Amino acid sequence: MTIAQIEYLLAVANYGSFSIAAEKCFITQPSLSVQIKNLEEELQLTLIDRNHKPPVLTEAGEVIVKQAREAMSAFKRISEEAQAMRGEISGTLRIGIIPTIAPYIAHLFVPIMRSKYPQVHLQVSEMVTNDIIKALQKEELDVAIWAEGFAPEFVQEEFLMRDNFSAYLSPGHPLLEEEAIDLSTLPSSDLLLLTDGHCFRKQVLNLCSRKKQEDSSFAFECGSLETLIRVTACTGGITIIPEIALPYLSEEQIKNIRPIKQTNAFRIITLATNKHFVKKGLLNALKESIQEALKKQRIERNAEKEA
Repeated sequence: MTIAQIEYLLAVANYGSFSIAAEKCFITQPSLSVQIKNLEEELQLTLIDRNHKPPVLTEAGEVIVKQAREAMSAFKRISEEAQAMRGEISGTLRIGIIPTIAPYIAHLFVPIMRSKYPQVHLQVSEMVTNDIIKALQKEELDVAIWAEGFAPEFVQEEFLMRDNFSAYLSPGHPLLEEEAIDLSTLPSSDLLLLTDGHCFRKQVLNLCSRKKQEDSSFAFECGSLETLIRVTACTGGITIIPEIALPYLSEEQIKNIRPIKQTNAFRIITLATNKHFVKKGLLNALKESIQEALKKQRIERNAEKEA
């Protein structure tokens, strides 16, 4: 049994395809198939049902793959521990960020990471939550920056920050007279939301008592908070935005912001990884860079207010 054979088996388990697994492992499909067959012969077990389309793990294969993931994680940890003892932070870090976070922090922490850790190769992708989950499971991503509450069993999370919600109202909206907005009494027809597939949408709907869309002459859903804000401003509606988006609003737009009465109107932003993730040094470097970037932003904002 070799590390390469374990790697090939895991690739087939992740992608459900011999051809895709071979491509990801930079090997020809026949060679990959032979190596897995050799592994099965050594173990005297059939690990993959090749008659099923697409191929799936057998019952024995499920057990072996679980052990294989742990073995591969331990193997990779050897290199990680050696780097840590040498004081090195290097390698590739593949980061997935959900669209309601990416525009507000990616440009802040990336320059810091590149400056402090020149030996780290960053690969940053903006992705919706469901796509991130699939990528983490297949180990196509190392870490996700997303909202807590959507992690499946194979994902572990580390707290990054709390992000409060605010209501953004169109200019002249009668609720601007209120000091705070009660979302539970807000007509759903007034609320503009992100499209389905965004976890931020689910979090907002959980704050509202009305799940069913009421009759309205206008309904609008989109994929970006920036678009929601612009459309809200010209349609007499209301939308919900996270605190991390506030620094990017104009002074006029800030006038249309109101706090929300619900005490649970916030999300917890976390760093999420597959439980077999071993690049702990890179993860700590990422977390420290994000926190440094946000602290720097707060200091600059306070200085502008005092000026």
